[in-house]
Amino acid sequence: MKVASGVALFVAVTIVFVACGGSRGAGPRRPIGFADELQQILNDAVLATNGVGVTAAVVAEGDEPWTGAAGNSVRSATATIPMTPDMLFEVGSVAKTFVTTLLMQLVDRGVVSLDDPLSRWISGYPQLDPRISLRDLVDSTSGIPEWVDHPSSPFKRGVDKSRAWLARSWTVDDMLTELVGKPEFPPGTRWQYSTTGFRLVREVLERQTGKPIAELIQTRLLDPLGIHGMWLTPTWPIPKGIPIAHEWYDLDGDTNYDDITDIPKTGFADLKSAPVYSNALDLARFCQGLFHGGTLLSDSSLAAMLDFRPVADPAEPVLAEYGLGVGVFHLPNLAGLEHYGHGGHGFGYVAMMLYLPRHNASVVVLVNDGVTMDAVVEPFLRAVDEGL
Repeated sequence: MKVASGVALFVAVTIVFVACGGSRGAGPRRPIGFADELQQILNDAVLATNGVGVTAAVVAEGDEPWTGAAGNSVRSATATIPMTPDMLFEVGSVAKTFVTTLLMQLVDRGVVSLDDPLSRWISGYPQLDPRISLRDLVDSTSGIPEWVDHPSSPFKRGVDKSRAWLARSWTVDDMLTELVGKPEFPPGTRWQYSTTGFRLVREVLERQTGKPIAELIQTRLLDPLGIHGMWLTPTWPIPKGIPIAHEWYDLDGDTNYDDITDIPKTGFADLKSAPVYSNALDLARFCQGLFHGGTLLSDSSLAAMLDFRPVADPAEPVLAEYGLGVGVFHLPNLAGLEHYGHGGHGFGYVAMMLYLPRHNASVVVLVNDGVTMDAVVEPFLRAVDEGL
């Protein structure tokens, strides 16, 4: 749910670069010149961390798309399934950028304003300060407590103790009455990461348009970019034919990872900003279409999303700055590399989606068992920065 921090959960890492999309990417293409280095970084990360699997893909202006994989999606005594680039990962809070983009599209159309009060759509809850605006929700300054931090949340109790919670269907009313307490601070006075706020944005979008979030994402964000491979309506058991990268988590604290892919997670799908399962290439194409392609938003709306301010939240130490549904991260060994995007994690999957303005390139990293994100991100970014 939150932006990944510290050691990331691992079993598959997916890194994708898409540069100079649209007409700017037209013309003859050549093989990427540092493909072997990228592949070696993936191989080394899996070996160094005893990780399970990693996939990667690169698309840059003038270059042929590059994909790579190392390790497995499943590695057990009874089965081994190699990791492949087409496998889907749940992207967690990266979906905050999706819902913010949808909101900014409504702003572009004059349907809503960022200064509109949340109470226009949702009211009657004492923990929702009537002064809260849509802007406060997408820049995490609403003061609404994080449902993820509630003592009964699976993030506090663990997966195994929360199976009934996870399998349950949750409404916004359930969330507000059972998991969200009194305000942390008056709206607009502090920055504090809030998945709750983005879930309320999703509710506003659905009430305003009369359409479910999955339909809005597909028709308004993905169809214009020609993306048709994301899974936006997750159900359990997972339907046959959905190429899921298996999700691994230590259930019993014995330091061995358990395959939790088949544990129903309806609760997460209901309470997240949006449930989004994507492969590497599709998520990078969305990133590129938003930040470089000019396809989804007006220049003014994109500029508003990228109007960053310094932030400090002990719960999110990896974040350095935040705009509207988009952040800048602490990358200690890559201080000179300009970037922005979003990250996210659950119990197994971890995601990082970055755009590199210097190279007009989008970067996506997806892992699903907790040890390889830190080992792969900076070497891979450094290779791309030096190679493009």
